[in-house]
Amino acid sequence: MANTSTPTLEIANFICRFGETYRLLDLFNEVVSPAFFGNLSRKYDRTRYFIYQPKLIELEVHEGYPVIGLTGRFVKDTFLEREQIFDPVEGIIPDSQEMESAPSSIFLLILNVHRLMYVKETIGAPSINSFRSTIQSFLKKTHKSFTNRLYDENVYLRESEPNSPKVTKKQILSKYPWPSLEVVPLASEQSLEAFVSKYDLLKSLEIKLVEPNDEIDDEDFFDALRSRKDSIKSSNTVLRHSSSKGLDKAEAVEQLKAVVSQGNQKIKMDGTDSYGDKLSGNNESFKIKTALPLNDDGIEAAAKRMYLSFVGLVEHEIIKVPEPTDSAKAKIQAIKSRHLDGG
Repeated sequence: MANTSTPTLEIANFICRFGETYRLLDLFNEVVSPAFFGNLSRKYDRTRYFIYQPKLIELEVHEGYPVIGLTGRFVKDTFLEREQIFDPVEGIIPDSQEMESAPSSIFLLILNVHRLMYVKETIGAPSINSFRSTIQSFLKKTHKSFTNRLYDENVYLRESEPNSPKVTKKQILSKYPWPSLEVVPLASEQSLEAFVSKYDLLKSLEIKLVEPNDEIDDEDFFDALRSRKDSIKSSNTVLRHSSSKGLDKAEAVEQLKAVVSQGNQKIKMDGTDSYGDKLSGNNESFKIKTALPLNDDGIEAAAKRMYLSFVGLVEHEIIKVPEPTDSAKAKIQAIKSRHLDGG
């Protein structure tokens, strides 16, 4: 591979929702799977983003249930341009050149627990934020196709059965709202402490609750706060601490350590470093990164190494994952039967 340095594995919570009722697994066949397998692309100027060779794989059988992963390459197909070069004798020389370039990253989405593994495998590989933006755009396209299909089916039904009730597009969108996607990097207590220690004064700490997948917060305080958020039907709940004299950094870590490993909250910090310069941070600033050597043995082998690294982090309690609900297990089994067993 062109990148001679050891790649690093990033891990995030992949939160895909369709309003209050439906989540990733509920509309996997109708919306999510076509977003990855539909040969879609997102274009920006002369750059095109797309998924290459997506594949569903069975990673293991855990306590009698299959663990299913969706893996593939995320490609940034673009052009590299230059306008000049430097020569020690002649100095700067105008020299316009361009070349095609297609750096890529490997991803693994564990469907059982909605956790995303992401590795940049080349220099200039697309970021996990570009991946989120691209998948979000794909989900909107496939969701539109899905809702249009439901509308057309009702039109055809009423042609043959005039007494059938009419279903409007507004009614369909009310039942199946537009998709939302959050990709929240996971952190460990160690990576959080390392970042907070950079502050001389931590002046503000903001915690925004993100609508989760089918799981509860590991920290009782945030679980209770989320219950209050839901009971009052709030669409945006933020907890904010601030002090011009500086917050207690050790207590900030103590309050956050139980939740940053789950990825159900967005964190923002502001303050100053030891030089008096402004220092800001968020989940991206203190995310977990672990070395993951890649070999030229294919996507599936790389995905399984990513999964083993993830399992190791869970077993050492560096990150936390929810136990899938019985409903989620049934949906995973149905996905396996349909897509992997040929059912």
